[in-house]
Amino acid sequence: MTGFVSLPPNVDAQPPEARPPEVVANDGFWPDVDLVQLRDAVRLDTTISTDRLKDAVVNAMLELARTFADWRSLTSAANLEAVPARTEIGGVSDYVIHYTRALYSLVGADLGERLLGQSATAAGVDRRDELSAEVDQHRRNARWAQNDFLGLGRATVELL
Repeated sequence: MTGFVSLPPNVDAQPPEARPPEVVANDGFWPDVDLVQLRDAVRLDTTISTDRLKDAVVNAMLELARTFADWRSLTSAANLEAVPARTEIGGVSDYVIHYTRALYSLVGADLGERLLGQSATAAGVDRRDELSAEVDQHRRNARWAQNDFLGLGRATVELL
């Protein structure tokens, strides 16, 4: 006797359901932040708690609101998406792209700085050096994104 045998699907082998989006609301003018997208973009795993991530996002939002306060006072748009774009990529305004990059970079720097002092082992010292370099890169990327948003150059000047 020959034939096919069909077994019921293994429930454990099914992929987990997608997590519902976790969004931190901004002030209405600046875009809200989806924490799932941020985790993917900055490559954060779940060892960073949602509360710690939200705290870093809120601090980045406040820092950018201060940085762009003069620019915002010059626009009459209801929100950032309504500001006429200088360039649009994939249907997204360059202002939104630069704002998002600045915010993600500030969050990455903040979280990296918090991790710097957590390990005292020899491997931890090596990791601390790597983290320090990553934090510097995040800070640089945040500054460049802010300058790009404002239409400024990226020159870095150092007094000797």
